[in-house]
Amino acid sequence: MQGIALLIGVIARLIVAVGLIYVLFKLGKFLDVLPDVLVKRREEKE
Repeated sequence: MQGIALLIGVIARLIVAVGLIYVLFKLGKFLDVLPDVLVKRREEKE
């Protein structure tokens, strides 16, 4: 019984870790694209 509880705890931590990495990866991609978008907008105004 204790082994199952431990396993659930480990799986929950893995899910949280993967979720955090996914969010950080998405944020990183967004921040990579953001400067390009700002530069394009600036060029359109001129």
